[in-house]
Amino acid sequence: EFARGLVGETLVDAFPSASESSRLVWQQPQQNFRLVPLEGSPPASPRSPSDLAGLLENPSPGSWQSGVSVLSGWVCEAEEVVIEINDTFILETSYGTERLDTEGVCGDTDNGFGVLFNWNRLGDGVHTVRALVDGEEVGRAVVQVTTLGEEVALGLEGEAVIPDFPLAGEAVRVVWQEAQQNFVLAPLEPDHE
Repeated sequence: EFARGLVGETLVDAFPSASESSRLVWQQPQQNFRLVPLEGSPPASPRSPSDLAGLLENPSPGSWQSGVSVLSGWVCEAEEVVIEINDTFILETSYGTERLDTEGVCGDTDNGFGVLFNWNRLGDGVHTVRALVDGEEVGRAVVQVTTLGEEVALGLEGEAVIPDFPLAGEAVRVVWQEAQQNFVLAPLEPDHE
């Protein structure tokens, strides 16, 4: 249900154009591969302390982000939960979705928050994401965003087989999905099984 401890990456040749390549790295919180810079590591990002019972889970601190994904977490009590990016970009979240894993801490389960976001809107580079609960920070993550240079890349096609993932001797296939502006896991073709 939730794969932990996996490490994997690959280059996708001839993507986004015939003369370019793109690098994909496994990101555990998203349970998927993400576009990342061809070289380098994600930024350091310690978790911020908070007196509130809650957590910004996605994005995780020091992660790579690309395409469209959900920014999410949980908090026990709130009137309003917003995501702030780079101290200016404000996203209102939905709050109160069921999170059975928070019952022990919160005494109830209606504690989830989330909002769908297209990372391409920010542009390449390091960005700071904060979750604010009724104006107080409950979590912070510094992330590295990688884009294809536009908010929505249309008409692209690409795929790759990633060997030795999730385990040695196994393989997975990833295929470009325009709606997610990212690669997603897909069934292996019969000649790769």
